[in-house]
Amino acid sequence: MSIGETLVQRKKITAAQLKEAAAARKPSERIEHCLVRLGYIAERDFLSVYSEQLSIPFVELSEVSIDMDLLRQTPSKVVHRDRVIPIDRENGTIRVATSNPFNLYAFDELRMLMGAKIETVLATSEEISRVIKQHFGVGGDTIEQMIGEMGFHAVFVGVGAGYPTMLKIPGDSLNGVLSANELLTRCNLMRARDFPDFDTPLPIGKRVAVVGAGNTAMDAMRVSIRLGAEKVYCIYRRSRTEAPARAEEVHHAEQEGVEFHWLTNPVSVLDDGKGSVRGMRCVRMELGEPDDSGRRRPVPVAGSEFDFETDLIVYAIGTNANPVMGQTSKLKLNQWGYIGADENLATSVAGVFAGGDIVTGAATVIEAMGAGRKAARSMKAYLGIRDPALTYISGDGTGAGTLFGIDTRERNFARVRIA
Repeated sequence: MSIGETLVQRKKITAAQLKEAAAARKPSERIEHCLVRLGYIAERDFLSVYSEQLSIPFVELSEVSIDMDLLRQTPSKVVHRDRVIPIDRENGTIRVATSNPFNLYAFDELRMLMGAKIETVLATSEEISRVIKQHFGVGGDTIEQMIGEMGFHAVFVGVGAGYPTMLKIPGDSLNGVLSANELLTRCNLMRARDFPDFDTPLPIGKRVAVVGAGNTAMDAMRVSIRLGAEKVYCIYRRSRTEAPARAEEVHHAEQEGVEFHWLTNPVSVLDDGKGSVRGMRCVRMELGEPDDSGRRRPVPVAGSEFDFETDLIVYAIGTNANPVMGQTSKLKLNQWGYIGADENLATSVAGVFAGGDIVTGAATVIEAMGAGRKAARSMKAYLGIRDPALTYISGDGTGAGTLFGIDTRERNFARVRIA
């Protein structure tokens, strides 16, 4: 029985409310979180169901003694990003509190970083935020709090732009629809390929459809073949000529047996009646006039819809900036949601600098590394720190400048003999 059905059975919600939440939930949003967002239940209601169904204890963090040394040793990203609170360590096992028992990526990362087994207990997100605020001084490390309350003189934001793009078509939230980033992260970083030796679950489809034709799409398709898929399809709304992947990547995918469906675009995901994927409804496309990217714009062919059988759909159609950045800070964003920065990578907030994909959009690792180095120089200048890495910078036309971070006018030493 699903958690939604259980909540109805226990009269926590009505069947009509469950149906409304199913229609209103966002892509990748769990039904119980949507019910909370709509105000139909409290978080404790579904956490109690989790506790029974998953046999995970529910605790009140206010009544638990937290090992502060362990908390300080825990990587900040696990605490702040994943909202996971370590409680204590005993016999090589760390007990952690979470409001999301399905955040297996965080648990697996913590296990590898701390070298211990992970045992979970459930706590409300409100309780977890309270602990973070109590022991770290902030409720989630917003940019303004870091510059103000935490006392940092400068901050660099390099969070990337890995928020997956979904098609936002009917059926997007069904089980069996995921992003290429999630597939590749689970398979490689979280070692799902070695399941059950590693406890990371990954849906293995027999007929996998990957939407997109970039390099990441090619990786997702070839990985799916290695995971044992019987058929792997590439679904792309333009022709092979417009595919953004490198030619050799497409060639290698073809060699490994990927079946390409060019000029095809999904319009809905089909439900098997049990909340999982059974197929896609697609439409044939034809190329029209070039769009802003210079590629010919795909146009639907009237009356060409058809159903396509698949049990796993992977979206590889790009990534964006996580909208939480704009929701939790006063940083000025551009029209695409990326952080606005000047030529020195300074943002609209004094003392805050940014670089990498969160400024430029999806780019290369080398470009991100270069942005980090450039931002470091800018932060040094902002803080008034001499930068010995800069061999020579010319001055303002008066002949003055800096040499290895030292003002050339300060080079007034003379050789002396010590008697």
